[in-house]
Amino acid sequence: MAQWNQLQQLDTRYLEQLHQLYSDSFPMELRQFLAPWIESQDWAYAASKESHATLVFHNLLGEIDQQYSRFLQESNVLYQHNLRRIKQFLQSRYLEKPMEIARIVARCLWEESRLLQTAATAAQQGGQATHPTAAVVTEKQQMLEQHLQDVRKRVQDLEQKMKVVENLQDDFDFNYKTLKSQGGNDSSLASANHSVFLQGNLLERCSNLHSHRECAQAQGICMAIGETWSSVSATDGALEGAELSFAVGWGGIGFCGCRRAMEVLGGCARFLLGYRLPAFCCGSVVLLWHLRRWEESMCVAEASHLCTDMQDLNGNNQSVTRQKMQQLEQMLTALDQMRRGIVSELAGLLSAMEYVQKMLADEELADWKRRQQIACIGGPPNICLDRLENWITSLAESQLQTRQQIKKLEELQQKVSYKGDPIVQHRPMLEERIVELFRNLMKSAFVVERQPCMPMHPDRPLVIKTGVQFTTKVRLLVKFPELNYQLKIKVCIDKDSGDVAALRGSRKFNILGTNTKVMNMEESNNGSLSAEFKHLTLREQRCGNGGRANCDASLIVTEELHLITFETEVYHQGLKIDLETHSLPVVVISNICQMPNAWASILWYNMLTNNPKNVNFFTKPPIGTWDQVAEVLSWQFSSTTKRGLSIEQLTTLAEKLLGPGVNYSGCQITWAKFCKENMAGKGFSFWVWLDNIIDLVKKYILALWNEGYIMGFISKERERAILSTKPPGTFLLRFSESSKEGGITFTWVEKDISGKTQIQSVEPYTKQQLNNMSFAEIIMGYKIMDATNILVSPLVYLYPDIPKEEAFGKYCRSESQEHSEATDSGSAAPYLKTKFICVTPTSFSNTIDLPMSPRTLDSLMQFGNSSEGAENNAGGQFGESGGAAGGPGCGHTRAP
Repeated sequence: MAQWNQLQQLDTRYLEQLHQLYSDSFPMELRQFLAPWIESQDWAYAASKESHATLVFHNLLGEIDQQYSRFLQESNVLYQHNLRRIKQFLQSRYLEKPMEIARIVARCLWEESRLLQTAATAAQQGGQATHPTAAVVTEKQQMLEQHLQDVRKRVQDLEQKMKVVENLQDDFDFNYKTLKSQGGNDSSLASANHSVFLQGNLLERCSNLHSHRECAQAQGICMAIGETWSSVSATDGALEGAELSFAVGWGGIGFCGCRRAMEVLGGCARFLLGYRLPAFCCGSVVLLWHLRRWEESMCVAEASHLCTDMQDLNGNNQSVTRQKMQQLEQMLTALDQMRRGIVSELAGLLSAMEYVQKMLADEELADWKRRQQIACIGGPPNICLDRLENWITSLAESQLQTRQQIKKLEELQQKVSYKGDPIVQHRPMLEERIVELFRNLMKSAFVVERQPCMPMHPDRPLVIKTGVQFTTKVRLLVKFPELNYQLKIKVCIDKDSGDVAALRGSRKFNILGTNTKVMNMEESNNGSLSAEFKHLTLREQRCGNGGRANCDASLIVTEELHLITFETEVYHQGLKIDLETHSLPVVVISNICQMPNAWASILWYNMLTNNPKNVNFFTKPPIGTWDQVAEVLSWQFSSTTKRGLSIEQLTTLAEKLLGPGVNYSGCQITWAKFCKENMAGKGFSFWVWLDNIIDLVKKYILALWNEGYIMGFISKERERAILSTKPPGTFLLRFSESSKEGGITFTWVEKDISGKTQIQSVEPYTKQQLNNMSFAEIIMGYKIMDATNILVSPLVYLYPDIPKEEAFGKYCRSESQEHSEATDSGSAAPYLKTKFICVTPTSFSNTIDLPMSPRTLDSLMQFGNSSEGAENNAGGQFGESGGAAGGPGCGHTRAP
C-alpha cells in the first residue's frame, strides 16, 4: 500500500501531526494529487545535487499539467483553480532554487515514514489496530441511515394497512347492521310506512276471512298463523297494530271448511312469509304442521299446494340467512386477524424506533457531546449538528405519525369491538410507549450548541470572568416549523447544586442581562431552531465571609465547577414536555490573572471525563496518562496556530514533567504535578511555564512558529548533539527552560581559534524585549563584537540548512520601507536612518564568553527615545546620530 494511503488510515492524533507537516511551502493538496509520483522520486538525492533537483522540479511541473488536464476533462473547477495556483506559486518560489523544494519534500516524506513507524509501534504495544476512525464512523452512519429508512418505510406500510382495515371494518359494520335490521332487532326497518302497509293488508285479509266461517279446520290454521305472527311481533313493538288487527280477524273464524277461507289463509301465510323474516321462520314450522294435518281431511289439494309454497319460502329464507351469517363470520375473522397483525407490527415498529433512538441518543449524540468537549479544549472541531438534526427530526416525525395511527385504532375500536379484541388489550400500552419515546427524544434533542465563552477569549471557552459578558447558544434538534417562536428559554446557574455548593463552600452567582429568549429559526443559517444569548454576565452573591458559603472550603476558586442550566416547555399535539439541558462545567474567575489555572482545570476535566455534571470533580481529581496529556498539550498549539507539537517536542515535555525516561507511554500524571507542584529546581509549575510559552507564541512569534522555524522544546543534550555535526553558523531556536514568563533563545555552533566546535546560546528574550523589536529582526541584526570592534554575525543557517535571509528576511522591514518611514516630506532634509541591533562582545580568550543579557536593549531603546524627544523639542532640525554600541548587549547604528 502506498505511504499516503497508509497515512490516511491512522488515528486522529496522528493525522493531526500529519497536518502539521504541510504548509504553503509544500501544500498538502499537491501531496494528495500526485501521491504515487512523489513517492517514486529520490528527493534526498535531488536535495544534494542541483542538476538532479532541476530535472525533478521540471518533471513535477509536468505532472501538475497532466493532473490539470484530468481535472479539465472532469469539469472540476475547484481543483483546476487550486492546481493552477499551486503551480504559479512553485514557479515563482522554486524555479531558481529547485534544491529547496527537494529538501522540503524529502523532509516531509521522512516525517511521514517516521509517523507510520510510531503509529505501528503504539498499535503493537496497545494491542490496537490502526484502522481508520473515519471509516468506522461512516459505517455506523450508514447503518443508522438504513435503520431510519426502514422505520420510515414501516410507518408508511402501516398507514396503508390501516386504510385496508378501516375499509374492511366499514364493510363488516354495514353488513352486520343490515342483517340485524332484517332480523327485527332494528327499529329502523319498522318505519311508519312499513307499519301502515302491513296493517292495511292484514286487516283486509282478516275481514275476508271473517266473512267465510265455513270450515272448522280453518280456525286451527288461523290460530297457528296467529301464534306465528305473535312470535314475530313480540320482537318488534312497531308491528303491534298489525298484530292486534290480525288477532281480531282470526279470533271469530268458525269451522265451515270453506275453500274460500282456505285461500284467504293461504294468502295471509304467503304474505307473511314473503318478508323472509328470520324470526318468522320458526313460527312457520307450527303453521306447516297444522296444514299437514288439515291436508289429510278435506282440502287435500289446496293444503298440499300451500304447504309446498311455505316450505320453499322457509327453506330459501334460512339458506340466505345462513349464507349472510357465514359471510359475517368470515369478515370478522379477517378483521380480527388484520387487527392483531397491525397491533403486532406496531409493537415491532416501536421496538425498532427504540433501538434507533438508543443509537442516536446513547451513541451518536453522546459522541457529538464528547467531540464538543474535545473541541472546547483545542481538539478537532468536528461538531456539526446538521446531520444529527436530520436524523432526530426524521425519527420524531415517524413517532408522531405512529401516534396518530394508534389514535386511529381507538376510533376503530369505538365503531366495532368484540370479545378478545386486540385493540382493547394492547392499545393503551402502545400509546404509553410511543408517548414515552417521543418525550425522551425531545429531551435528548435539546442541547447546548455553543458552550459559554467570553468573546475576548474565544480560544478558552468555559472560563468566565465576573462582570464580563459571555455568549452561549442552545438548539433543539427537532426541526418542526410549528415550534418556531413557541419555546421560551430561561437561563440559570447552579440550579440543582445549590445545597451541594453550600456544603463544599463554593461561591454563588446570579446571572444578569438578557436571561430569557425565544427559540426561532431566523437566527441560524440553516433554519435550525435555536436561541443565542449574547449579553449574559455573572455577579457573585456576597455573604458575610466574602462570597464563600463556608470558610472551610477545600477547593480553590479555579477548581470550583458551576453549571449553567437552560429550561423550557414544549406543548405539541396535546403533549406537555419539560425540556432542560446544561452547559459543560464552567470555572468562574474574578481576575484575569486566574485564567491560566482556570484553563488548566477545564483541560483536566474535559480530558478525563465525559460526565457533564460532575461539579465535585476536583475534590478528588483522577489521574491522567502521558498519552492523554500529550495529545491535549499539542492541541493547545494547533488550535491557535497552524502547527501542533511533534513527537520530539512532546518527548522533551514529558522529560520536563516526569523526569528522564525511555518510554513515557502509559506513565501516570497527577493533577498536582501538572498544575500545582513546582518543577524540579524551578520556582514555578509545569503548566504555568508552558502556558506562558503558548502566550509568547501567539502574540510574538506566531509566523515563525507556523513556518516550522522554531524547534521550541528540545533538551540541551539533544541540542548539542544535532548542532555539533553542522557547519559553523548553523543555529536553532528553542524555548527557555528557566524563564517563568516564557522566553525564546537561539543556539549556534562555531569554531574557536583552535578549531574546536563550540555551542553558544544567547540569554532568552522575553515578552518585554519582544515588545520593542520583533524576533525576526533580532535574529537578522544580531552581531558579535570581537576584540577589534568588528561586528560579525554568528547566525548563518537555520537548522538544518536554511539561509537566514531566506527564513527571516520576509518578516523584517525592507530598507525602502525604512527609508520612506524615516523621510519627512515637510522637512528640508530627511532623518538619518536608524537600525537597532543586538551586539555581544567577545573576550581575547580562546573560548567565546556566553552572550550577555538582552535586557540592555530596553535601556538603549529608552536612550534612543529620549534622544529623539530632545531633537523634537529642538525643532527637529537635526538628524538622529549614533554609532556602534559599545559594551555588551544591544545598540543602534546610523546610516546616511
